[in-house]
Amino acid sequence: MATADAMMAAGQHAQAVALLEDLLAELAPEHPRLRGQLLNRLAVNYPRLGQSQQGLRAAHAAVQLFERLPSGLAGLATAHCALSFCYAMLRMGQEALQAGLRALHSAREAGNSELEAWALNRIGLAYEALGDLQQAQTSTTQSLEIAQRQELAELHFAAINNLCCFASLAEHEALLEHQDARAQGHALRALQLTEQACQLARASGNVHWRAAALANRVDALLSGSELDTAAALIDEYLPLAQEHRFAWLVLHAQLQRARLLQLGDQAGRAIAILRSLLAADLDRMPPKLKRRAVHMLVGLHKQRGEYYEALQCLEQLAELDRRWARDKLALHSKALLIREEVAQAQARADVASRDAERERERAERLLHEHEALSSQAAELGRIAVEDVLTGLFNRRHADQALPVLSQRAISQGQPLSLAMLDLDHFKQINDRYGHAMGDQVLRAVAQHLRTSVRSADLMARIGGEEFVVALLGAPLAKAREICERIRSAIAGHDWEALAPELKVSVSIGLACAQTAEEHGRLLERADQALYAAKHAGRNQVRVSLADAGTAGREVPTAA
Repeated sequence: MATADAMMAAGQHAQAVALLEDLLAELAPEHPRLRGQLLNRLAVNYPRLGQSQQGLRAAHAAVQLFERLPSGLAGLATAHCALSFCYAMLRMGQEALQAGLRALHSAREAGNSELEAWALNRIGLAYEALGDLQQAQTSTTQSLEIAQRQELAELHFAAINNLCCFASLAEHEALLEHQDARAQGHALRALQLTEQACQLARASGNVHWRAAALANRVDALLSGSELDTAAALIDEYLPLAQEHRFAWLVLHAQLQRARLLQLGDQAGRAIAILRSLLAADLDRMPPKLKRRAVHMLVGLHKQRGEYYEALQCLEQLAELDRRWARDKLALHSKALLIREEVAQAQARADVASRDAERERERAERLLHEHEALSSQAAELGRIAVEDVLTGLFNRRHADQALPVLSQRAISQGQPLSLAMLDLDHFKQINDRYGHAMGDQVLRAVAQHLRTSVRSADLMARIGGEEFVVALLGAPLAKAREICERIRSAIAGHDWEALAPELKVSVSIGLACAQTAEEHGRLLERADQALYAAKHAGRNQVRVSLADAGTAGREVPTAA
C-alpha cells in the first residue's frame, strides 16, 4: 500500500488505481480494516479519473466495513469524506452534504482534527454543488485554517484550490447579475488564490495538483487580458492531463481553448472546437462542463449574428437542463442501487464469512479429533510392543524384530549376538518381599540393561523374569564383555536399599551367529546356554557350546 500512497502523492492516480485494485483483489476477506483502507483510497482516486460512480461504490463499501469495526471511527470518517467527495463530483449536493456531516461527526468523535478539516473541505464542495457559494467558502476557509495551523500540505492545497473555483463561480454569478464591481473583486481574489495554488502545486511535484491548479489559473486569467499567459498554461497542463488520464481536466482545457479563441475574435474556430467536443463526449462529459460548452455556443452565435443558431443552442441548453433533471433522478436511483448492492454484497460476504468460520471450526475440530486418534493409535501401538512394567520392548516385538535383525546382519556380513537373561530365584523374592517389590526389582534390572547396552540394540522382557538382548555387529568376545558388565552391575547393585537382606543376581546365556544356518538356531542356542548357566550355579555368563571354541573354552564367569 505504501507504493500506492507514493503514487497518489505524486498525482499518478491511474497507476494508483490499478495497483489498489490488484491489492484489493488479492486481499483475504479476514482483513476488513485493510480492505476498508484500500476502498477509501480507491474512492478518492476514481473521481480524479472521471469515474465518480466507481468511487461511490468503493466509498459505500468502505462505510459498510468501518461501521462494523470496533475503533473504526477514523476509517469511517475517511469513508464518509470520500463518499461526500464522490457525491459532490456527481452534483448530488444534498447527499454530499449528508455524507460530509457524518464525516465531521465521526472525526470529532474520534478527536481527529485533520479528519475534521477534511470533512469541512468536503462539506464546502457539497455546498457548492447545492449552489450555496457563501457556505461553501465558509466551510472551506475553516478547513484551510486548520491545514495551515497543522501544516497539512495536501489539505492546504485542496482548500486553496477549491476556494479558487468558488471565487471564479462567484465572479460568474456577479456578471450574470450585472454587478461588475463585485465581479471584479471575485476575479482579483481568484487570481490571488490561483497564484498561491500554483506555487504549492509546483513545489509538491504532484502532477494532479499542478494540472488542477493551472486549470484554475487559466480560468482566472481568462477573466482579464492575459490571454497569451493563459494559452501557455493550457499548453503546459493539457499534456499532463492527457498523459495521466485526468478526463475532466482534458475536457476543461478544450473549453478554455474555445474561450481563448472567442476572446481573440476567432468565434468560428471556437464554435468548431465546441461542436466537435460535444459530438465526441456528450454522454461522458460532466453536466457542469456540458452546460458550460452549450452556453458558450449561445454567446458565440450571438456574437456572429447567428441568432437562429443561438436559439437552437438555447433550446439545446433547455433540453440539457431537462435531461440533467431526469439524469439526476436516475443518478439518485443509481446511487441508491449502488448502496443497496454494496449492502447486499456485504451481507453475502458476512454469510460467506460465517460459513467459512463454521468450516474452519469444523476443520479444527476434525484436526483435533484426528490428532487425538493419532495419539491414541500411537499409544496403542506403543502399548502393543512395550512392556508396561519396565518400559522395554515386550515378547511380541522381540519375536518380530529378531528375524529382521538376522536378515540385516546376514546382508551386511555382521555378527549378531543374542543374550538370554533370567533373574535367579525370582520366585523367592516375590514370596518373601511381595510382588510389588518384585516389580521394583524388574524395573531396576531393566535400567541396568539400558545403561549397559546401546540404545540401538534390542532389549526386551519376554517373560516374568526373563529378558533378551540382541547385539548387532558385536562379535562373541565383545558380547561376552557386555553381558559380564550387565551381570556384574546387577550383582553389585545396592539391593538392600530396597529391602533388608535383598540380593539379586542374573544368569545369562549367550550365543553368536555368523552364517544363515547359525541365525536359524540362534535363539535356541542362547536358551540352552542360559539353561547351562542355571545348572552350573547361577549368577554367571555361559556361552553356547557351539560358540565355546570361538570363545576359547574359557571358564564361565561367576560370582
